[in-house]
Amino acid sequence: MLLKLCLFVTTLTIISGYVEVSGFSRRSVGDGNSASHEDLVETVFNNTGRAFPQKSADNIANSTVNLKMATVCETPNGDVGFCLGIRQCQKLLNQLANMKARNFLRESMCGPYNEDRQNPKVCCGQSDNYRNVSEHIAKNIPSKADDLKRIFPKRCGIQRTKMSGRIIGGTEAQLGEFPWMARLEHKTRRGAKSLGCSGFLVHAKYVLTAAHCVDEGFVRARGPLFAVILGEHDSESKIDCDVGNRSCADPPQISRVAKVIVHPGYDSQAVAHYNDIALVHLNKGARWTEYVQPICLLTDSSKVVPQKYFLSGWGKTSEDVPMSPVKMKIDIPAADKSSCSERYFSLLGIDLAPTQICAGGEPDRDSCNGDSGGPLMLPVTDREAGAGRGSSTTWYAAGIVSFGIGCGVEGWPGVYTNVVEFVPWIEEEMAKNSLVAGVKGPGKVKKKRRRNQQTGL
Repeated sequence: MLLKLCLFVTTLTIISGYVEVSGFSRRSVGDGNSASHEDLVETVFNNTGRAFPQKSADNIANSTVNLKMATVCETPNGDVGFCLGIRQCQKLLNQLANMKARNFLRESMCGPYNEDRQNPKVCCGQSDNYRNVSEHIAKNIPSKADDLKRIFPKRCGIQRTKMSGRIIGGTEAQLGEFPWMARLEHKTRRGAKSLGCSGFLVHAKYVLTAAHCVDEGFVRARGPLFAVILGEHDSESKIDCDVGNRSCADPPQISRVAKVIVHPGYDSQAVAHYNDIALVHLNKGARWTEYVQPICLLTDSSKVVPQKYFLSGWGKTSEDVPMSPVKMKIDIPAADKSSCSERYFSLLGIDLAPTQICAGGEPDRDSCNGDSGGPLMLPVTDREAGAGRGSSTTWYAAGIVSFGIGCGVEGWPGVYTNVVEFVPWIEEEMAKNSLVAGVKGPGKVKKKRRRNQQTGL
């Protein structure tokens, strides 16, 4: 049976027809403000001394905003926008009287001032604040990761099972496969417990997940995050066993949550889900076993060119069925960021930031409701990493499941939080806790590996 591994908690339904982007709709300036508007435009944009190349496709038909005819441009913060007359960009129009925004407005020009002196072309982005989201991200993430002490386990991304060929449509994971996977458990004031999103272990006392999995709306629906379950395979069995191999896993480890740290730049009301990342600090450190291990975090995406990624979780296998009781897995192709960003802008009017990546887009091979917060995984062999000719594989978390359009919709890749961009923030938050330095990596499992090479541990 062809299955879909479905992981998204936050899904967006496709709507037919053109979606007019908020902030790009045509709004005229009232007659009472026309004089002040003209003066402000003259003051801000005249004599900028900037030269612009001639463009043939940036006309706005009949003075209305037609995004398909507008030229794509880059805002002063490096975000994607459209080159429009300032009268069609309410966000920048509102900043004309703001003295602090004038340099930003001048740098936003994307066409000659003399072309239309009262409606100069500006690169219109999506932020309500002229500083845009990029500054908010940069303000909260240190620029030099090397300045922070590396506190991740030295040994990570190792599992005892081996991948065999392409996963067709989605299938049950092997016992012990992806031992860093975690399940988030919520508890209401009345004591009712329920399973929510996924997460993944990056340190004995820290799990990464998506911010929308622990935001106020999610907490209102399910209760506060109470515990994290590690080493789970089948939620319907107390002890997970592989009958064919005559082996059973250790009982799952359940650790209470000490603290939830949501990225300060995350906005639960934003459709684009920028900074959709959170750290879960565990009250008790994980005990390293064959079934509980940390995954490595990708820290330099320039060194790898992924052709495909892997997903795992307990999400729905289709949109109209309950979540899967067993851990599932699937592989999905890497997706071109530029074309992916254009598709999401055309439908939803959102700009995908550098802190987001795209993957998937094939029919029936996607993520869906149930396990947002899980890792977008990338296996790297020793040969690929330039560490010799060995065949051993190390697994890296390249992204975090964030949002997408439905489940398995052809041509619509899913959007993932780009882990590389947040490693400094993760390290900084972990370093704030003095207990982290005293937690060792999975040394016990490493010794077991030396004793029994046949098990792959």
